[in-house]
Amino acid sequence: MNTYTLEGALNTNEPDTIELLGAPNAIAHSITGTLRLTVNRPLQLKQLNVSFVGEVYVSHSTSVASLSSYRVNTCRVEKELLREPTQFQPGEHLLPFELSIPGDVASTVGNRLRSDTLLWEYLLISTATPSGLFHRRKVHSLPVQVKRLLVQPSHQEHTRFGSKRPDAIECSILAPKFVNTKEPRIPVRINMHPLNMTYIVKEILVRVVQLEKIEFDLSNPGALPVWPPGFEGEQIVLSSAREKPPPVIKGETSKDISSLVSIQNPNQETSMADWGREQPIELEVDLLTKNIQPSETLDWLQVSHAIRITIIFSVPTIKQMIIMAPFQLGRVLEAPLPAWIDQTPPGDLRPPVYGSDEGLSMLLDSNTNDLPPEYEFEDNTPQSSTEKNDL
Repeated sequence: MNTYTLEGALNTNEPDTIELLGAPNAIAHSITGTLRLTVNRPLQLKQLNVSFVGEVYVSHSTSVASLSSYRVNTCRVEKELLREPTQFQPGEHLLPFELSIPGDVASTVGNRLRSDTLLWEYLLISTATPSGLFHRRKVHSLPVQVKRLLVQPSHQEHTRFGSKRPDAIECSILAPKFVNTKEPRIPVRINMHPLNMTYIVKEILVRVVQLEKIEFDLSNPGALPVWPPGFEGEQIVLSSAREKPPPVIKGETSKDISSLVSIQNPNQETSMADWGREQPIELEVDLLTKNIQPSETLDWLQVSHAIRITIIFSVPTIKQMIIMAPFQLGRVLEAPLPAWIDQTPPGDLRPPVYGSDEGLSMLLDSNTNDLPPEYEFEDNTPQSSTEKNDL
């Protein structure tokens, strides 16, 4: 019969899921939870703690089959719950805790960008160490999901992008600057103005792309090898000195996250240049939500999104015109907007819990004095355009 059992849990709206409010930044967020200690016989513990740990698994090619990947700790926050040895009587003991976790951790929605190279996850680890020699230390590990929630802008939801070729064609695009991951379609409006009859447009191709950039530094001294099943640790220690992964894992990937929309110019045979000039070309692009990863900008990870528009001309010898209209893709806070977002809290007043008043959501945003920039809703984004010619 076990002398005791240990289990850790978070007090959040969604089980085992932390919802961070706001864009990635250095501001810490407070989370709360409970350790459940069930004692069958009188027990004295000399140590009891809970930790929030972020880990990245990095795979690499090697000639030694026994070494396949490295595990790197990206963050670790630990809370000691006992200040001195404490005696626990038989029964169930609930011990609350609160941790301040970094606000710049990567979300776990689609945490396998390059499945053969990089995978990250988070764990809530509870540890109990008894006094004496006859009881063993116990560790409870709980996988935790991290989601980032944003407040959808209340106005100025679209941005106009422009591009042109001198003395050839001018083009402008009206597209959203923010898209909710639950929105199935993105509306796009295109205006074109060919400057001479040579640049009659034949066809427009529109798709949404996700751009992923990884640059992860393995020089972190906390990097530890992950032993594959079926191998002894001593064998791998001997080989790891000869076979090491590259110091920095780099990679850039672009993938489609929408269906392809193709629109033909109905006037190309009559050589009319007013298509898209007199009346804008309006269309919608269907998102493929299965492959979507919300926008992220971290030191080692960047995920961005753009509407890619390809203009094909009637004259085959003219190079295609490609325009990228960037936008932000994110999950939107669906709970009622907290009152403290509308105004700066006075003094050191701690913002209230958002979500249920019954304590079902104990996730606290620790912005206690000044509101972060993402809540100001000011559109300071300048007009931008990117043109790329395919050979």
